[in-house]
Amino acid sequence: MRLLPLAIGVLGTLLWDATAAEPAWRTAPLPPEAERLNRTADAAASLDTAMRLYARSLRVCPTNGPALHGFGLALLEQGRAADARNVFERMETLFPGDPTVHTLLAHAAARLPDPRRADIRRGLESARFAVESDPANAEAWHVLSLLQYLDGDYAAALEAARQSLVLDARQPAGPETTQRYQQQETACHDALLVFSPLD
Repeated sequence: MRLLPLAIGVLGTLLWDATAAEPAWRTAPLPPEAERLNRTADAAASLDTAMRLYARSLRVCPTNGPALHGFGLALLEQGRAADARNVFERMETLFPGDPTVHTLLAHAAARLPDPRRADIRRGLESARFAVESDPANAEAWHVLSLLQYLDGDYAAALEAARQSLVLDARQPAGPETTQRYQQQETACHDALLVFSPLD
């Protein structure tokens, strides 16, 4: 699978793992025009171009899982977390129970600019589902930690952050991803020092 040349952060690490069993949203048959647009979008030189191509592909086939996936990731990368969440919710409706989709829903919740308590709770549900469905997914543990941190449960967030690092050490995703996981562990540790009551 190719990713957008400028893909970084979440966009780079949350793409479907080619070594895993193919999810239903990736294997569902598509019209040839939708497949062509998806391939062109995957190789696009900019997020804006990719988004336009994914949108065209979705007009050809509204149940196009790869286009929804790519479009949602591009929105997330642009800081449009609420819009990305809407796309991932559509994916979950079309292809229920996929851990990757739940990880993306959790990330969208964690990246909302001013999340409400209900947003955090929904994100936590998705992150817990992703972790329970795929316990070896370091990114799912990482986003669980992010949401637990936002929820004020710093001890649980620290444990989840440590689990993401353990899994990443077994199968490193790359230095930028490892750094994100380490920064989250440090943030959780620091929060515990500041907010935990003294013995």
